[in-house]
Amino acid sequence: MKSPFACFLQTLRACVTDMSCAPFFLVAVLFYAFYYCWPYQAQLPEHIYAAIIDEDQSPLSRRLVQSIIASPDFRVLKSGVDRPAAIEMMKKGEISSIIGIPSDFEKDALNGVPTAITLVTNGAFLVVARMQVSGASAVLARAAAEAVAFRVAMDGESVGDLALATLDNAPLVVTQAMYNDISGYLSFAVSIVFVIIFQSIMLCGLCMLLNDWFSRPVYPDPLVLSFGSPRYLFALIAPVMCICFFWVLFVEGFAFAWHGINSFQNIPATLLCGGFFAWAISSLGLLIGMLFKNSRFAIHAIIISSLPCVFISGNLFPWNNIPVYARLLAWFFPSTPGSDCMLRASQAGATPDEIYPYLVHMLFLGIIYFILAWLVSRKYKGEKGESAMADQERSLAGLAPDPRSSI
Repeated sequence: MKSPFACFLQTLRACVTDMSCAPFFLVAVLFYAFYYCWPYQAQLPEHIYAAIIDEDQSPLSRRLVQSIIASPDFRVLKSGVDRPAAIEMMKKGEISSIIGIPSDFEKDALNGVPTAITLVTNGAFLVVARMQVSGASAVLARAAAEAVAFRVAMDGESVGDLALATLDNAPLVVTQAMYNDISGYLSFAVSIVFVIIFQSIMLCGLCMLLNDWFSRPVYPDPLVLSFGSPRYLFALIAPVMCICFFWVLFVEGFAFAWHGINSFQNIPATLLCGGFFAWAISSLGLLIGMLFKNSRFAIHAIIISSLPCVFISGNLFPWNNIPVYARLLAWFFPSTPGSDCMLRASQAGATPDEIYPYLVHMLFLGIIYFILAWLVSRKYKGEKGESAMADQERSLAGLAPDPRSSI
């Protein structure tokens, strides 16, 4: 009989050579590590639903409001509203942005006094808000410049003076993050979503490996020996834990450094978080793979659940807006404590003592899923594959094969 370490090596070799799972374990994370940040680049949204607060009520501000309404990038649902009404519209989801024109806007703009048009977006939707700020800022700056130029021309200024004034007083775009202004949106959002990416990729890889093994005429030795044996069951998922831990270190280290994302602020805490997270993910993948056995519905379930995991974790979407049943469900996904833990340890520099609750959460999730997987695997004891192993042992002992194995 093979030792647990021999089963570990055989499973590790299958993880990196079996084409049913190797793309997940070797390529997928590497691809995401360098291309995932693309959605966070400046993108122009098609339409921005906005409300305009005009506190100046001057000819220049009214001209600016007309320019914004005429812009194809904006869909102004309400203009001339007060600030409380606009905020209430944003809370109800009727608008996604609030454009504010301050009092004395015309006076300050025409006299060269610094002034500003504010664009407020909903920080609960990080990617959408970033896209809106990036896309709308240029539109607002252009509209403001045109409105000022029109107002100056109305005062009888020459074309040369108007062009010179436009060059000297070109509108500036200043973006200020009012939510999570310490870490920034990029470091905050990407680091959290990467935890869900890890979870989905590793679960898919392990489930595909078990699916391939269960579909074979004779089960591989690591799978057969894992039926009813916790030692061999752990040897089955240990390679996946090692692969997951490696990719966590790669992304939190090299990939995030490449993109300029804050990470590895507390090395011991980050290592602990990566290790416990790998344990919880591997145990969950083992349970799913054992439950679905040789059907491919496991991949469907994992892919479908990956996006909800992003929001029900409570980091990228307001926790109070998540239904109670979804909050309870979130605690059973390793990504929920994993994202909280990794964000605090790697990005914010929390110590192991400060992330202790999240480590315990992932530890117990892994234990629960591992025990459930062990109970499920016991049902398969005696299935095809075990008789072939028995014949191999009898052959090594110089005995004839068991005639029942051919039945």
